[in-house]
Amino acid sequence: MTMEMTAEELLERYAAGERDFTGVQFKNTKGGRIDLSGANLSGAIFRNASFPRGSRFKKTNLSGADLRGANLYDTELTGVNLSFANLNRARLESSEILLEEGANLQGVNLSEANMVDIHWENVEMNDVNLFIVNLFHGAIFNSSLKRANFEGGMLAEVYMNAVNLEGANFRGCELAESCFSDCNLTGAFLDEYNATAYLRSYYDLYNTIMPDGSVVSNCK
Repeated sequence: MTMEMTAEELLERYAAGERDFTGVQFKNTKGGRIDLSGANLSGAIFRNASFPRGSRFKKTNLSGADLRGANLYDTELTGVNLSFANLNRARLESSEILLEEGANLQGVNLSEANMVDIHWENVEMNDVNLFIVNLFHGAIFNSSLKRANFEGGMLAEVYMNAVNLEGANFRGCELAESCFSDCNLTGAFLDEYNATAYLRSYYDLYNTIMPDGSVVSNCK
């Protein structure tokens, strides 16, 4: 049975030392900055919740959580477990995801999420659903996004360094002024607009493996 709880009640119980809030349903999240680091919020329902800027979910278990439409602007998600969480249409602008030991993003749904200026580092999200995602001006480092679905996404001015993008789907993506450094695009799917020849000519590529297996460096 799902238990409804206000943000105030949740924070009071957290401050008292409680950490297991499995399946809780938020009624609202009004108030100041929220810090639920280390809590177990697996299966929790945060649909359309709005978290204040600077909220922290460091090493929090959000596996299977419903975060559809949630506002996580400028939120710390270091070491978070988001396996099989649903973040469809969630707002993650300026949020920081840094994976530490034990972190898990397997099966997370980030379709149509707004992640402008996001910072990802050491992220492993193979097969992730990023359909129509907005990653404008984002930065991704030392990560694996093999077979990720970026179809229809906004990836303009995105910087990727040491990212494995084997078999990723970039059909219909906007990649203007994006930069790929030490990335692997082997077998990536590109439409005519973002074809390999176009990428070679118009995007910053440094030591990057192209879909056809060739290695390109065209940065000046």
